[in-house]
Amino acid sequence: MSITVDNHNPPNEVKYVWVQVVWQPIPGLPPAGPVLSDFHPAASTPVTVVGPVVLDPFNNWFETTFKWEIRPNPPDESFLLRGNINVDQLLVDTWCIPEPGTGLLTVVGGGLLLVLRWRRQR
Repeated sequence: MSITVDNHNPPNEVKYVWVQVVWQPIPGLPPAGPVLSDFHPAASTPVTVVGPVVLDPFNNWFETTFKWEIRPNPPDESFLLRGNINVDQLLVDTWCIPEPGTGLLTVVGGGLLLVLRWRRQR
C-alpha cells in the first residue's frame, strides 16, 4: 500500500508523523507484521515501532504504531506499507511545527494590533 501525505505551505521546521495500523496475519502465508519502507524524504530520526499490541486474541487482530520526524517539513512525504497482513484500519497523524520566529511574530504582531485598537477606543 502506497501512502502520500500532502503538506501545507509555507514549509515548517519539523513534522512529526505517526502511523497506526490495525492488522491481522493472512492465514496460510508466512507470518509477518506490517513494515514501513521507501520513505521519501528520509526520516530525520530513526523510526520508532510500538507493538504489536494484541487487540483481539481470538480473531488474531493486532495494532502496531510507527513514529518518526522529518526536518524540515517537506511539501509532501510518502512511504510504503507492506506485509503478509489484512489491514482493518490505517491512521496517519501528522503534526507540523512552525519555525519559532514565525509563532513569535504572530503573537507580537497580534499584541501590537490589540494595543493600537485599545488606544483608538480611549
